[in-house]
Amino acid sequence: MQRRINKNQIVFLLFGPLFLYVIGATLWQPRLYVNRHDSYLNILHPGQVGKTTFILTNYGLSNLAIDRVASSCSCTTVPVDHVTIRPWQSFYLNAEMKADDGPGEQQASIVFYTNEPHKSATTLTIRALIDPIVSIIPSIVDFNIVTKLPSEQMFRIIPVFGRSLNNLLVQPLDSKVGISINGYNPERGALVTVNLPANTPIGLIKSSITVSTGDFKVSVPIVGQVIGGCHSDPNSIFLGLVDQNTSVTKEISLFGINKDGITFNVQPPEMARFFRFTWTHANFLNVTLLNGVPKGRFEATLSLNSEHSTVLQIPIYAVIVGEG
Repeated sequence: MQRRINKNQIVFLLFGPLFLYVIGATLWQPRLYVNRHDSYLNILHPGQVGKTTFILTNYGLSNLAIDRVASSCSCTTVPVDHVTIRPWQSFYLNAEMKADDGPGEQQASIVFYTNEPHKSATTLTIRALIDPIVSIIPSIVDFNIVTKLPSEQMFRIIPVFGRSLNNLLVQPLDSKVGISINGYNPERGALVTVNLPANTPIGLIKSSITVSTGDFKVSVPIVGQVIGGCHSDPNSIFLGLVDQNTSVTKEISLFGINKDGITFNVQPPEMARFFRFTWTHANFLNVTLLNGVPKGRFEATLSLNSEHSTVLQIPIYAVIVGEG
């Protein structure tokens, strides 16, 4: 008696072996499972090292090879490079992250590459909240706009959460910047005076100060702009005896001043109408006292102003004489 083969049996006979081969090949490949892709560390202080562990498990039927491990920054350390995980075995991947100066959240990534066919790279993330040991007030030393004359600013270092600042060290990045520490107390902190020396080069100020003890290190930026050591020759204007019916002009030389954008202001304001100012060259200014000034001793102050500040003040003196 002959048995007939139905359509389902024909399909199985034709494609069954291929199906079993695909399933078998898939199961035979390495398969990676990670217990978590994000790890949140405890609150760290600047410079403190936090540790975490990821569990890597191979659920495949062949060896899982970790060929290379990379991290997103130098703050993260993974003491492993090449690892082989046997089928149905686990590997504990230990990682460390060193806290930066903070405050706020710090994040770093670890990427490792395997022989898993469909996903050769896996990314793990480490996060931590950086809690500062000190409070810097203000957090930036801002000289704003200064001339090439000596200038100073101050900031205060205050320990937080009952911590102590033992062995406090304050160091400028630029050795020409002067530092003095006043009223230092490990429990209360210190007041720091920052001195910008004379003849600091004209331009933007970009530097920093490092504040540290054995437990932490933070950086305090120094910013500002030096616009030049402005002065005049002569540094005051004496017009002598002036007839109230005549005008008199005095030429002065100005140094360290860019005339573009400079405006003039006279104090007291009621005397401004008696003056006229004319640039003759790049750094020469004619100051003219017009006629009609009331008799008597005359005193005024000429201010040269830039967009942001007064760059120079020049006193003006005269004795006005006339009939009546």
